[in-house]
Amino acid sequence: MPCSDTYAGPSASSEVEATLVAGYLKSLQKVALLIDFYAFGQLWTYPYHYSTLLPDNNVYLDSLARKAVEAIKQPYGTLYKAGNAANIRSIVSGTLMDYVYGTNITRAAFTVYLRDHGQYGFVLPRELVLPTVEETWAGVAAVLDNLTH
Repeated sequence: MPCSDTYAGPSASSEVEATLVAGYLKSLQKVALLIDFYAFGQLWTYPYHYSTLLPDNNVYLDSLARKAVEAIKQPYGTLYKAGNAANIRSIVSGTLMDYVYGTNITRAAFTVYLRDHGQYGFVLPRELVLPTVEETWAGVAAVLDNLTH
């Protein structure tokens, strides 16, 4: 339905927002790392989201994701799960992560589903915002420290 929050348009990149983002990313030519953040789920995922097929550099991406999850746990004990997006969450088409990975804009792409597991949905209580930022930064820093290309 065109008025739905999840409407993807009639075809790939048919919507203005998708076209603009794709154009911008292509203009960069090569990106070292892309992390796409979502509201909740406590997952650190890597390609692919559209299929349970694993990317050719799966071992590398899995290693980075596991380092991120371990770092996230340190400040507050928050547990995240790392893995291939389709296998640990669901099959979804049209994700930014799959786009940049599939078009070789970057070979290190992740989608991170932040705190919590859905209890608060899109409105995280004020007292959880700073801890979420701190632990998320710990995860991002762990990935940056171990990025090899």
